Amino acid sequence: MGDDIKKITICVCTYNNYPLLFSCMQRLATQSLYMDKYDVLILDNSPQKFLEKSIGCKQFSDRLENFTYVNKPTDGLSGARNECIDLTSTELIHFIDDDALVDFNFVKNTLECFYRHSDLMVMGGKVHPNWSLVERPEWLCNDALSYLSMLDFGESEMWYSENPGMWLVGANICFRRSCLIKYGKFSNKLGRKGWSKSLLGAEEMQLIYKMQNSEKILYNPTSVVDHVVPVDRMNQSWFIKRVAWQAVSDVMTDTFYMENPGGWSDDKFGYDFLKENANTLFDETNDPDIFCQKLKVAKMLSFWMLNDFKTENE
Repeated sequence: MGDDIKKITICVCTYNNYPLLFSCMQRLATQSLYMDKYDVLILDNSPQKFLEKSIGCKQFSDRLENFTYVNKPTDGLSGARNECIDLTSTELIHFIDDDALVDFNFVKNTLECFYRHSDLMVMGGKVHPNWSLVERPEWLCNDALSYLSMLDFGESEMWYSENPGMWLVGANICFRRSCLIKYGKFSNKLGRKGWSKSLLGAEEMQLIYKMQNSEKILYNPTSVVDHVVPVDRMNQSWFIKRVAWQAVSDVMTDTFYMENPGGWSDDKFGYDFLKENANTLFDETNDPDIFCQKLKVAKMLSFWMLNDFKTENE
């Protein structure tokens, strides 16, 4: 599978999430490939007050030749990822979240994908929900899983250019390093910041929007991670907040998809849908279909208000 020069670095950016980070590191240390075939970089951007809790993760990293653990406060997740780009020299940089548990063949399957497609610049993998910490609530519809950064487009490869509406997620995404440099890395205006309650995101998709007409971008179903679902996100108010912040991200990246947000052929702007379903915002429900409608209402209202504000101030 190619020469002996290391081709890939798995980069994990973390902020005060050490128990899950340790589990993530354990999976990365037990891959089907020998450790001399890949590197792992942990970029801990936690402030000094949390570092005592990082000792176990640092000691684990120090015992492994292909692991590097760096503590450096940065401007949020985008800043941490940009620091990873500066600290690595491998051809491929694969970003995963600190609460992602990689499959045994994760590195092998990613490398093989890039060998199959020599002109490939960006590859996103499958992200399954891991319910080890919390039981999935009855009301959680499948459509809402995307707000937890889950992704599953099936068992076949899919090219971004051939599938309008397709997206990739930062919990499992690999770039050629040269491509990241060419398109200016990640925007510090986007992405989560550990010290903030903001749920701003879309920094990966902003890069993809920049390169979508020029570069090869692929969904690869064999690069798989399990994404641990946190307990504190399993409430309906968190999802409403998440949807609203997604609208902020979409407006900031000029993602104008709301002319027909639900695909309703006879209701171009969704006015009838909004009138009929606005009440769902104010009530808790155990019905997944009603909860799905609730999220659509929140999405429409947030996007329209923010986009109107942006238009008025340009």
